[in-house]
Amino acid sequence: MLDDPPPGVLLAAGVPFVAFGRPWGQPDATHAWVDINGASATAAATRALIEAGLAPVGWPDGSGLGADRRSGWWDAVGAEGVHLEEAAEEGIAEGRDAMAALLERGARSVVCASDSLASGAALALQDRGEDLGTGVARVVGFDNTPPARFLRFTSVEQPIEEAAHHCVALLLAEVGGRRRRGRHRSS
Repeated sequence: MLDDPPPGVLLAAGVPFVAFGRPWGQPDATHAWVDINGASATAAATRALIEAGLAPVGWPDGSGLGADRRSGWWDAVGAEGVHLEEAAEEGIAEGRDAMAALLERGARSVVCASDSLASGAALALQDRGEDLGTGVARVVGFDNTPPARFLRFTSVEQPIEEAAHHCVALLLAEVGGRRRRGRHRSS
Protein backbone atom coordinates (compact mmCIF):
# COMPACT_ATOMS: atom_id res chain seq x y z
CA MET A 1 0.00 0.00 0.00
CA LEU A 2 1.34 3.42 -0.87
CA ASP A 3 2.05 5.74 2.06
CA ASP A 4 1.18 3.08 4.66
CA PRO A 5 1.99 4.65 8.08
CA PRO A 6 2.03 1.55 10.35
CA PRO A 7 5.48 0.25 9.27
CA GLY A 8 7.10 3.57 10.20
CA VAL A 9 5.28 3.65 13.52
CA LEU A 10 6.31 0.08 14.34
CA LEU A 11 9.93 0.69 13.29
CA ALA A 12 10.11 3.84 15.42
CA ALA A 13 8.75 1.92 18.41
CA GLY A 14 11.25 -0.93 17.90
CA VAL A 15 8.48 -3.52 17.45
CA PRO A 16 9.53 -6.54 15.35
CA PHE A 17 7.14 -7.16 12.47
CA VAL A 18 6.87 -8.53 8.95
CA ALA A 19 4.50 -6.96 6.44
CA PHE A 20 2.49 -8.94 3.94
CA GLY A 21 2.79 -6.77 0.84
CA ARG A 22 5.80 -4.88 -0.40
CA PRO A 23 6.31 -1.26 0.56
CA TRP A 24 5.19 0.28 -2.74
CA GLY A 25 6.89 3.56 -3.50
CA GLN A 26 9.43 3.07 -0.69
CA PRO A 27 12.53 1.50 -2.28
CA ASP A 28 14.64 2.23 0.82
CA ALA A 29 12.25 0.56 3.29
CA THR A 30 14.19 -1.52 5.82
CA HIS A 31 11.44 -3.68 7.32
CA ALA A 32 10.91 -7.29 6.34
CA TRP A 33 8.10 -8.02 3.93
CA VAL A 34 6.68 -10.88 1.89
CA ASP A 35 4.68 -10.41 -1.26
CA ILE A 36 3.20 -12.38 -4.13
CA ASN A 37 4.81 -11.88 -7.53
CA GLY A 38 1.78 -10.52 -9.34
CA ALA A 39 3.82 -9.57 -12.40
CA SER A 40 4.96 -13.16 -12.95
CA ALA A 41 1.45 -14.56 -12.52
CA THR A 42 -0.04 -11.98 -14.87
CA ALA A 43 2.67 -12.66 -17.47
CA ALA A 44 1.95 -16.40 -17.37
CA ALA A 45 -1.80 -15.84 -17.79
CA THR A 46 -1.17 -13.35 -20.58
CA ARG A 47 1.15 -15.64 -22.54
CA ALA A 48 -1.51 -18.34 -22.40
CA LEU A 49 -4.06 -16.05 -24.08
CA ILE A 50 -2.05 -14.00 -26.59
CA GLU A 51 -3.37 -16.01 -29.52
CA ALA A 52 -6.95 -15.36 -28.43
CA GLY A 53 -7.07 -11.59 -29.11
CA LEU A 54 -6.08 -10.73 -25.58
CA ALA A 55 -6.34 -7.36 -23.81
CA PRO A 56 -5.83 -6.40 -20.15
CA VAL A 57 -8.18 -4.66 -17.74
CA GLY A 58 -6.20 -3.18 -14.88
CA TRP A 59 -6.46 -0.50 -12.27
CA PRO A 60 -5.68 3.16 -13.05
CA ASP A 61 -2.20 4.57 -12.40
CA GLY A 62 -1.28 5.09 -8.76
CA SER A 63 -1.68 1.51 -7.53
CA GLY A 64 1.61 -0.28 -6.84
CA LEU A 65 -0.17 -3.62 -6.97
CA GLY A 66 -1.83 -2.65 -10.24
CA ALA A 67 1.48 -1.48 -11.72
CA ASP A 68 3.08 -4.79 -10.71
CA ARG A 69 0.39 -6.81 -12.48
CA ARG A 70 0.46 -4.48 -15.51
CA SER A 71 4.23 -5.00 -15.81
CA GLY A 72 3.61 -8.75 -16.13
CA TRP A 73 1.16 -8.02 -18.92
CA TRP A 74 3.61 -5.84 -20.83
CA ASP A 75 6.49 -8.28 -20.24
CA ALA A 76 4.42 -10.95 -21.94
CA VAL A 77 2.91 -8.94 -24.83
CA GLY A 78 5.18 -5.98 -25.41
CA ALA A 79 7.00 -7.67 -28.26
CA GLU A 80 3.80 -9.18 -29.61
CA GLY A 81 2.38 -5.80 -30.65
CA VAL A 82 -0.83 -6.16 -28.62
CA HIS A 83 -1.80 -2.65 -27.63
CA LEU A 84 -5.38 -2.80 -26.38
CA GLU A 85 -5.76 -1.89 -22.73
CA GLU A 86 -8.40 -0.52 -20.38
CA ALA A 87 -7.97 0.85 -16.87
CA ALA A 88 -10.91 0.75 -14.50
CA GLU A 89 -11.58 1.38 -10.85
CA GLU A 90 -12.23 -1.79 -8.84
CA GLY A 91 -15.73 -3.18 -9.36
CA ILE A 92 -17.90 -5.50 -11.39
CA ALA A 93 -19.71 -2.72 -13.28
CA GLU A 94 -16.37 -1.11 -14.10
CA GLY A 95 -15.00 -4.41 -15.41
CA ARG A 96 -18.12 -4.91 -17.52
CA ASP A 97 -17.76 -1.46 -19.07
CA ALA A 98 -14.04 -1.96 -19.70
CA MET A 99 -14.61 -5.31 -21.40
CA ALA A 100 -17.43 -3.89 -23.53
CA ALA A 101 -15.05 -1.16 -24.71
CA LEU A 102 -12.33 -3.73 -25.46
CA LEU A 103 -14.76 -5.93 -27.40
CA GLU A 104 -15.69 -2.94 -29.54
CA ARG A 105 -11.98 -2.50 -30.32
CA GLY A 106 -11.47 -6.14 -31.31
CA ALA A 107 -10.38 -7.91 -28.11
CA ARG A 108 -11.63 -11.46 -27.70
CA SER A 109 -10.15 -12.37 -24.32
CA VAL A 110 -8.90 -10.49 -21.28
CA VAL A 111 -6.58 -10.75 -18.27
CA CYS A 112 -7.90 -8.70 -15.35
CA ALA A 113 -6.16 -7.33 -12.25
CA SER A 114 -8.84 -8.81 -9.97
CA ASP A 115 -11.76 -11.21 -9.91
CA SER A 116 -14.15 -8.27 -9.50
CA LEU A 117 -12.99 -6.81 -12.82
CA ALA A 118 -13.01 -10.30 -14.37
CA SER A 119 -16.57 -10.86 -13.14
CA GLY A 120 -17.61 -7.75 -15.03
CA ALA A 121 -15.68 -8.88 -18.10
CA ALA A 122 -17.41 -12.27 -17.98
CA LEU A 123 -20.79 -10.56 -17.74
CA ALA A 124 -19.94 -8.38 -20.75
CA LEU A 125 -19.26 -11.53 -22.77
CA GLN A 126 -22.51 -13.07 -21.51
CA ASP A 127 -24.31 -9.85 -22.54
CA ARG A 128 -23.24 -10.74 -26.09
CA GLY A 129 -24.57 -14.29 -25.71
CA GLU A 130 -21.18 -15.92 -25.31
CA ASP A 131 -20.72 -18.97 -23.07
CA LEU A 132 -17.62 -18.99 -20.89
CA GLY A 133 -17.97 -22.69 -20.10
CA THR A 134 -16.58 -23.87 -23.44
CA GLY A 135 -13.19 -24.80 -22.02
CA VAL A 136 -11.44 -21.92 -23.79
CA ALA A 137 -10.11 -19.34 -21.32
CA ARG A 138 -11.58 -16.02 -22.42
CA VAL A 139 -11.39 -14.23 -19.07
CA VAL A 140 -8.62 -14.53 -16.49
CA GLY A 141 -9.01 -12.92 -13.08
CA PHE A 142 -6.81 -12.70 -10.02
CA ASP A 143 -7.32 -14.21 -6.53
CA ASN A 144 -9.53 -17.23 -7.39
CA THR A 145 -12.59 -16.03 -5.50
CA PRO A 146 -16.02 -17.76 -5.62
CA PRO A 147 -17.30 -15.59 -8.52
CA ALA A 148 -14.62 -17.15 -10.74
CA ARG A 149 -16.19 -20.57 -10.25
CA PHE A 150 -19.77 -19.28 -10.50
CA LEU A 151 -19.17 -17.29 -13.69
CA ARG A 152 -16.77 -19.97 -15.05
CA PHE A 153 -13.66 -17.91 -15.71
CA THR A 154 -10.05 -18.79 -14.99
CA SER A 155 -8.40 -17.03 -12.07
CA VAL A 156 -4.84 -16.85 -10.77
CA GLU A 157 -4.65 -18.33 -7.29
CA GLN A 158 -2.01 -16.69 -5.16
CA PRO A 159 0.10 -18.87 -2.83
CA ILE A 160 -1.16 -17.12 0.33
CA GLU A 161 -0.31 -20.05 2.63
CA GLU A 162 3.28 -20.08 1.34
CA ALA A 163 3.52 -16.31 1.83
CA ALA A 164 2.21 -16.69 5.40
CA HIS A 165 4.91 -19.28 6.13
CA HIS A 166 7.55 -16.84 4.84
CA CYS A 167 6.09 -14.07 7.02
CA VAL A 168 6.27 -16.25 10.13
CA ALA A 169 9.83 -17.40 9.35
CA LEU A 170 10.98 -13.81 8.81
CA LEU A 171 9.24 -12.65 11.99
CA LEU A 172 10.86 -15.42 14.04
CA ALA A 173 14.24 -14.44 12.61
CA GLU A 174 13.50 -10.78 13.39
CA VAL A 175 12.54 -11.55 16.99
CA GLY A 176 15.62 -13.75 17.36
CA GLY A 177 17.86 -10.99 16.00
CA ARG A 178 18.99 -13.10 13.02
CA ARG A 179 17.62 -10.99 10.17
CA ARG A 180 19.71 -8.44 8.33
CA ARG A 181 17.91 -5.17 7.52
CA GLY A 182 16.83 -4.70 3.93
CA ARG A 183 16.40 -8.39 3.07
CA HIS A 184 13.00 -9.22 1.64
CA ARG A 185 11.34 -12.24 0.15
CA SER A 186 8.77 -12.21 -2.62
CA SER A 187 6.76 -15.35 -3.40
